[in-house]
Amino acid sequence: MMDALYLILAIALPTMAGTLFVARVLDTGFGLAARLSLGFGTGMGAVTYLFLIFGFASVPFSLLPFIAALVIASGLLAYRLKLPSATCSSCGAVEENSGILWKIVSALLVVLIAFKLLFVFFEATHRPVYSWDTWTNWSAGAKLFFYQKGLLLDSADEHFFGKGYRPFMGHPLHATFMQVWSGLWLGRFDEALVKIYSFFYFLAMLALFYVAVKDEAGKKFALVGTYLLSSIPILTYHAQDGYADLPLAFYSLAAVVCFWKFLATERKGLLVVAGTMLGFGVLTKNEGLFYIVAVGLAFILARYGKAQSRGAFLRELASLALPVIILAGPWFVAKFAMGLGFGHGLGGSEFNWLSDPLYTEGAPKGIHWEVIGKSLKEWMLTANFGLMFPALAVSFILGLKQIYRSDLKYLYIVIFSVMAAFMFVYLTLEVTTVMDATGIHRNTLTYAPIILFTLTLLASRIFKRSR
Repeated sequence: MMDALYLILAIALPTMAGTLFVARVLDTGFGLAARLSLGFGTGMGAVTYLFLIFGFASVPFSLLPFIAALVIASGLLAYRLKLPSATCSSCGAVEENSGILWKIVSALLVVLIAFKLLFVFFEATHRPVYSWDTWTNWSAGAKLFFYQKGLLLDSADEHFFGKGYRPFMGHPLHATFMQVWSGLWLGRFDEALVKIYSFFYFLAMLALFYVAVKDEAGKKFALVGTYLLSSIPILTYHAQDGYADLPLAFYSLAAVVCFWKFLATERKGLLVVAGTMLGFGVLTKNEGLFYIVAVGLAFILARYGKAQSRGAFLRELASLALPVIILAGPWFVAKFAMGLGFGHGLGGSEFNWLSDPLYTEGAPKGIHWEVIGKSLKEWMLTANFGLMFPALAVSFILGLKQIYRSDLKYLYIVIFSVMAAFMFVYLTLEVTTVMDATGIHRNTLTYAPIILFTLTLLASRIFKRSR
């Protein structure tokens, strides 16, 4: 019982601070569920930011400084806060006539989604870390930092910054810190309960997806799309076991949803939240950089020349970029100061262009064209993502005119930019993890919710036009 209370507080306290931040920044409609979802992501990202600050300042890891920081931040954010309207100011009411058949189908979908949530929650809280990737990349380092009460920044220490426990030293630490955070509340490193954050990222993603689609396309499309998102096998797997790919998927989806709503409302607060999500994405995985480039490119193409003036465009750009710089900048300064790059070596500093550092010595170098066929096979023919990619290809062709004439084209720019960035890495660096399909599935998970969000919006528009 006490463990449950402590874990509730571990989730609720950052969520409260994050939700107050969202309410302070946003002056346009977002329902309570979406605000809580964004607030959860913001709050947990803020916890990671505090771990970095306290760790590099050599403040021993304990609950008191974190609680104090979150309570003070919540108090400042709540001071004279005027809550915005809970309705979507950019969307008209979507009229839907629901017959008995749809009521039966919708009830079934709700039951299936609820069952999936219960299943993931049970597995996440009762099953210890069982994935080698999770343990190697995130959990072993988390356990070391938890018991050492700090980041071990003495360069003479054999376990400097987790060395020996963190083989990929250049990886961001969000998933690691989430486990330390839960452990601090529990008073011990419970290898099942410390990864409770995975379930809540899963829950927050589904809630945000549902609300974002419902605001424009209505409840029917929102419910079907949410069910399809919840049924992605690899998403369920990651939601149980403390991977970093699921949090990155949440942050990337949240950034895109806020960017999408900005296109309809032109409220700069949405750009601030989008930039915040992108910044926390970079603190989650190196691949978060791809989403900064993709969303930044889509924003420039959407707004350059369309803003009221050059100054207005620059202010909008600053609203998006400054949160990214503030959140991700210190991490990159610290990482490069310690000689940590993006590679896979024990030192973490390798970044060998046009070669694969995971290959054994003497392995072929250069461009590896074979990954194109492997990628297409995994996207089109495997069960991990169902028919998502065939649907993406077919709907893009059939709905090309609709896409071009609407703001949907900017969502496709994000999708194709991210896919191109990953493909470049596959062709030049990550050949080993791609050819065994692991890399493709995990990386694709990070933008699969954006694809499904875009497909659902396109489907709703095609359906309405056909009617």
